[in-house]
Amino acid sequence: MAGASAVAVYSTKEVFAEDRKPSEDAPKETLVQSLTPSFLKSDDTTTTEASAPRPTPEERLAGQIARARRFINVHVRLGQDMVAEKMDRYFELEHSVTDTIASLAPSKDSPEKILPGLLYVGVAGMAGALLVRRRNILLRGLTPLAFATGAAWAFIPETTRNTGDLLWRFEQKVPAVADTHLAVRKGIEEGLEWVETEAENAKKSVDQGVSKGKKAVEDLVRKG
Repeated sequence: MAGASAVAVYSTKEVFAEDRKPSEDAPKETLVQSLTPSFLKSDDTTTTEASAPRPTPEERLAGQIARARRFINVHVRLGQDMVAEKMDRYFELEHSVTDTIASLAPSKDSPEKILPGLLYVGVAGMAGALLVRRRNILLRGLTPLAFATGAAWAFIPETTRNTGDLLWRFEQKVPAVADTHLAVRKGIEEGLEWVETEAENAKKSVDQGVSKGKKAVEDLVRKG
């Protein structure tokens, strides 16, 4: 019985040994891998990373130069756009100023001449300042302005009208100033109307007095 057990154990060991023996027909690499312990086998990823070539200094320098060129190109383009925007605003402002000044000039068909008219306006303003040079500050400020304004309406009426329209457009942007201007203008117009009415009444009174005096003189002459 003991002999049979020993034979069975020996035969089992031979079977396991035969299973563990590599086949002679298998390739040598397969044989080496099968016989190599698992803790000595290298990982494929580690081998690939280790075998990957590192960039050379020239390649790193080329990459840095490429990044610098992209950075410079982007900022140069931004600077060009900013300069173009500023120039567009400048040209718009220049055209606006030019058109505004051109709109103040009289039309080509008008006989009005700006240069001598402006000289007359300046002389009128200086004359008004000389007349009230010893008066209070209110008269010294308003009289030259009134003289100059009157001379402007007399010598360069179209230019004065265009200037007034331009000032009115600017005043409309500030409602408080526009309302004040309208109130002052209305007061001046009402004052001028009152002056004209009183002047006409005075003229009529004078004419009536002259007529009465003339008639009285004629009656005296006839009686005499």
